[in-house]
Amino acid sequence: MSAVEDRLRELGLALPPPKSPVANYVGTKRSGDLLFVSGRRGEVGTELSVSDAQIAARDAMLDLLAIIKQDIGPLNFRSARRFNWTW
Repeated sequence: MSAVEDRLRELGLALPPPKSPVANYVGTKRSGDLLFVSGRRGEVGTELSVSDAQIAARDAMLDLLAIIKQDIGPLNFRSARRFNWTW
């Protein structure tokens, strides 16, 4: 169990099984010491209420962590340096 998973367990959360891509893309791509992860989005206010968006954001992050774990192994890091959101 990794430090990240230990913290998730303390919060009453767990990583889901990583989802397989549904199209022609990969879950992650490494470039040097950077890891690019594909994700999802929804539009708050038109597609989702604020409370539903909060739940969706939490679930999306858990999905992303599961994909990262599948590709790099144990989640033994203390922080992420940056999240870049591109649309």
